[in-house]
Amino acid sequence: RSSDLENSWPFREPVSSKQAPNYHEVISHPISLSDIRKSLAKGLYNEKGKKFVEDVELLFANCSTYNLAFSELAALGRSLRAFFLQMLEKYAPDLSSKKKQKSVLPAIIIKEEKV
Repeated sequence: RSSDLENSWPFREPVSSKQAPNYHEVISHPISLSDIRKSLAKGLYNEKGKKFVEDVELLFANCSTYNLAFSELAALGRSLRAFFLQMLEKYAPDLSSKKKQKSVLPAIIIKEEKV
């Protein structure tokens, strides 16, 4: 869906200190889609794809950790993650599981409780 790809704009490039001054204090392992693309180009992901999926999940976990659960960025992250999981199930079902689909929920719940 093109709308899902359009909604990827906040995740395409690394978060800068100008955009979010405390981001690197909160997020210890930042990652962006451009970082993932560079790793793909360098051949850092093996044919099984597990590390690729872990990096994409890290992107979404960072999003849910840093952003308020009901913010626009969190909503875009959830939407893009749903699209990613849908494509993963379609093209690499062996890498998809119910456990992976729920992996970000605890971070969202914890964030909501702090608010």
